[in-house]
Amino acid sequence: MNKTKGCLIANFATVPDRKFYEICALSELKNALRSGDIWVKGSRQFRDFDDYLLPAEKFAALKREQALPLAINPNSDQYLEERLQLLDEQLATVTRLAKDNELPDAILTESGLKITPLDAAVPDRAQALIDQTSQLLPRIKITELLMDVDDWTGFSRHFTHLKDGAEAKDRTLLLSAILGDAINLGLTKMAESSPGLTYAKLSWLQAWHIRDETYSGSVPAEGEMTP
Repeated sequence: MNKTKGCLIANFATVPDRKFYEICALSELKNALRSGDIWVKGSRQFRDFDDYLLPAEKFAALKREQALPLAINPNSDQYLEERLQLLDEQLATVTRLAKDNELPDAILTESGLKITPLDAAVPDRAQALIDQTSQLLPRIKITELLMDVDDWTGFSRHFTHLKDGAEAKDRTLLLSAILGDAINLGLTKMAESSPGLTYAKLSWLQAWHIRDETYSGSVPAEGEMTP
């Protein structure tokens, strides 16, 4: 809470406002849960990291019996020695093939390594048909496509307000924020590329309506359109 602590003290002297303090505390708890610094007993999503590991006693017993369920040598020194030996053998093979100009789908020249281009996976006739079909489809914005999908499935209803459970009032804003999250564009660039949208609006909506549980709730609705 280093960033928010100064703001709280500066605005409220030595006694922070309780509501703002609770918001900051919840924000830090959320970040700590996501990073794994804290965990929730009995939770499947936010388990203690040690719960994913073998108990120390069981690990020691399996190690003594040389029964660890591993597909590699559990002795690190022996494993590294084996891998280095394999690496030397493979490098020797590559060197020999390169010297005889017998590398599969590749050749070494004075300018460097040249890779043989891959054959087209789609026949030319099929690609021509694909291009022709593509030209028949209307050019629409991806947010408009999302709106059509939402009309079919109603998945946006699951992105409710954190406090009162209300649905988002601006569906275009909601779908734009979801899209920016999905393609890893970020809210800043999403706002810059979308007329009428601002970073402040997107950020507010993301903070109050878009969470892990709202994404999870929307998945069954999206699956309803799958034949």
